[in-house]
Order: sequence, then structure tokens, then C-alpha cells
Amino acid sequence: MILLYIVIGLFAIGAGAVLFDMARFGRAKAKAENPNAAHVDAGGIIYVQGTKTYYKLPKGEIRKIADYAMDLRPGSVDMNTFTHLLDKARAEHDAEVKATKSEALANMADIAKAVAHD
Repeated sequence: MILLYIVIGLFAIGAGAVLFDMARFGRAKAKAENPNAAHVDAGGIIYVQGTKTYYKLPKGEIRKIADYAMDLRPGSVDMNTFTHLLDKARAEHDAEVKATKSEALANMADIAKAVAHD
């Protein structure tokens, strides 16, 4: 029985070491791909590649957002403009979702009234 515990313990230590090494390798790979990348509050990464600026969405899709190398320092004019546009898009999306939900609730109430009168 003790031998079984020793084998399980060694297996757990080995699995932990492999997971730690994989995480370290993944982090190093991300740094090597985009050494000057900046994380965005809305999620995703914004980075400059050559003379163009790209935005990698949280789901992995990459979009070109500028034909010039943007200044990615926090508080710069380019980053303030970019974050303002992201915040505006998020607010518009939230308003659209809220309107859709309220419209669905109004339709459901109308249908319930019609069924109740029948």
C-alpha cells in the first residue's frame, strides 16, 4: 500500500513539473511573438508588427486597426483613443442587448394578455 502512495506521489510531482514547464513555455512564446504587446482592459492584446498595428481579440481573431505604428504606452493619445472606441462599442452593444430583452418581454406580455382573453 505504501508503494502505491509513493508511485501516486511521484506521478503527481511529475505531472506538476510538466504543467509548470508547459505554462512557462507558453508565456515565453507569447512574449517572443509580441514583445511590445499591450493588454487591453476589454480583453485581447494590441501590438505593432512592422509599420501596422493589430488587435488580437480574446477569442483569437486578429484585426488590423491602423496602418501606422501606434504608441502603445498607457496614457498616450493613441491608446486613449483606442480605449475610448472600445468603451463606446461596449456601451452600444449593452444598449442593444437591453433593448432586445425589453422588446422580448413586451412581446411576451402582449401574448400572455391575448391568451388570457381567449
